Amino acid sequence: MLVALAVAGGAAAAPGGPGAKARAFLVANGARYGLRGDLSDLRDAAVVASPGGTHAHFQQVVGDVPVEGGVLNVGLDSAGNVLLVASDYKANVPAISTKPASPAAAAIAAARQSLGAGAQAVRSELVVYAEGTAALAWKIALSSDDPPGSWDVFVDAQHGALLATRNTLRQADGRVFNPNPVVTLQNNSLRDQNNSAAAVPSNGYSVVTLLGLDSSGYLRGSYANATAKLKRDNAFASNLSFQYDRSNVRFEQVMAYYHIDRTQRYIQSLGFANVNNRQQTVVANGTTADNSFYSPSTKQITLGTGGVDDGEDADVIVHEYGHSVQDNQVPGFGSTSEGGAMGEGFGDYLAFTMSEAGQTGSYRACVAEWDATSYSSSTPPCLRRLDGNKVYPTNIANEVHADGEIWSRALYDIWNAQGKTIADRLVLQSHFYLTPSANFTAGANAIITADRALYSGTHETSLRSIFSARGIPVTIQ
Repeated sequence: MLVALAVAGGAAAAPGGPGAKARAFLVANGARYGLRGDLSDLRDAAVVASPGGTHAHFQQVVGDVPVEGGVLNVGLDSAGNVLLVASDYKANVPAISTKPASPAAAAIAAARQSLGAGAQAVRSELVVYAEGTAALAWKIALSSDDPPGSWDVFVDAQHGALLATRNTLRQADGRVFNPNPVVTLQNNSLRDQNNSAAAVPSNGYSVVTLLGLDSSGYLRGSYANATAKLKRDNAFASNLSFQYDRSNVRFEQVMAYYHIDRTQRYIQSLGFANVNNRQQTVVANGTTADNSFYSPSTKQITLGTGGVDDGEDADVIVHEYGHSVQDNQVPGFGSTSEGGAMGEGFGDYLAFTMSEAGQTGSYRACVAEWDATSYSSSTPPCLRRLDGNKVYPTNIANEVHADGEIWSRALYDIWNAQGKTIADRLVLQSHFYLTPSANFTAGANAIITADRALYSGTHETSLRSIFSARGIPVTIQ
């Protein structure tokens, strides 16, 4: 992947709209990115607005068929000057035949057989798979609820051979609530007691306002649709009063609705009107595993009931919603190990910033205190912390949750240095400058670019120091 600053201060704007300006810049500077002179294999994909400007997305194609992963993202400021080009363009892709000899149905059958009978196909599309020798391929998105899974499987559309399988599941390992009873009551000795209502006293609960519900009587609104695995367990209240304790299967649905809706409203309050602004479906007891996940294939969040039910833990809910946010801003994000780690780190960071109010001392940087009571021996119990001392590349373990602690610490330090609002805006804005295969350096470059777009680079010296402390190289000039 190539990430480069266009020119110091931004490239002069060309006539036309953002897409036309971006295309004109690429025509003039295409050699820097290995592009064809006429850009004949780049299709206009979308133009997205953000508080820092606009972002023109281009899709590489062979004929009318997209090249898998072949995308470019051109970031422009409010005046139309190019700030940054993030490119995953794949050079030297030949003009292969785009007429498949093998039908989609055969590819779906082969994909399901490779994963097991429990995997169900969600969608299929023709792509050019250009890892190694370019081949026309069926890209089959599959999902499984139990055990949880989400995959993209690539099957040669001419010969039927399996080319590659990509695990696209976005998941957390634990559960937490925010406020959660461990933090609210400052009581590390609380335990699940098999979903007993007696495990948490009444002062561990808060009565909140549920915004945006429709008139159906279910937990369904503009930004969230909280359901149960079994239809009979769906929360319903004709008077719209959803008053349950934790022993009731519907309690987790109220939790999921409230925290997802609250997080989306907060994102919009920061000036981001188009970041995951949709109805998020969440199945609050979708699996008996001690695990929760977001599936890019179905765009659904599934919460597990192993240990402390994940739906009782706001940190887990918001962490998974973080994966949905990133998938919305950068479709397919996390296709590399470092990208996956950035996704996990961002999920922990989003959970932190949504729950930090009122948390002090050792609780403040701790994620998922309530969920962690079933497996953590630390005081307080934590799934992970944001204030660890891991650095890049010394502490890279090639496991996304462990490596995500490097990225979350950098974001946590930005939050502490610049304050909640500025830090959260920088992090969300930075995602617009990323591509699916982004790494730590691309992420750091993107945050600095976000600061230039939103705050004229006011915080750049501090940001560079923070990334340096984590050992993360910054290459933007």
